[in-house]
Amino acid sequence: MFCRNCGKEINEEQAICLNCGVKNGYGEKFCRYCGCEVNPQAEICLNCGMAIKGTSSVNAGTMTKEEAYKKLAELEKISAVIWFVIAGLQIIIGLFTYFTPVLVGAWNIYAGVTRMKYSKSLTETPRGVYEYFEKQGTSNIIFLVINLFLGGVIGAAASAYDIYIRKFVMDNKELFE
Repeated sequence: MFCRNCGKEINEEQAICLNCGVKNGYGEKFCRYCGCEVNPQAEICLNCGMAIKGTSSVNAGTMTKEEAYKKLAELEKISAVIWFVIAGLQIIIGLFTYFTPVLVGAWNIYAGVTRMKYSKSLTETPRGVYEYFEKQGTSNIIFLVINLFLGGVIGAAASAYDIYIRKFVMDNKELFE
């Protein structure tokens, strides 16, 4: 990682650059990935091709790793609650119609339990988070389509929320590696 203000190599866990004294993540003169000088208005580094301006609502330069993990844990808890509510609705509907919603509801209970456990593990042992979410890209789209057909619009909305969580992690890669 490189200082965005002076371009010198720094440890990602340093609070400030020891060369120029600017807070880690601040500055617009240099690429944080390769250290080359960049145009402050540029979206990507022309040397390494990495995005230099995040598209996330939370800029990595203003968020600490601890804050990022807390935010991710909150998002995962919300996702778990959403899946529990959807599962309950599907089971109730399935009891009065046909049996398929009950099976999908049972699967969504499992998804909710998994999300809740994962949200708790983020504050205890936050390892491999970026890699975990990076691998979920295709599966999130598959679950979106499955939920659209079997779970309806509500299931698809919950899957879309999971895609939003993945985007948060991908946009803040340097905080989750």
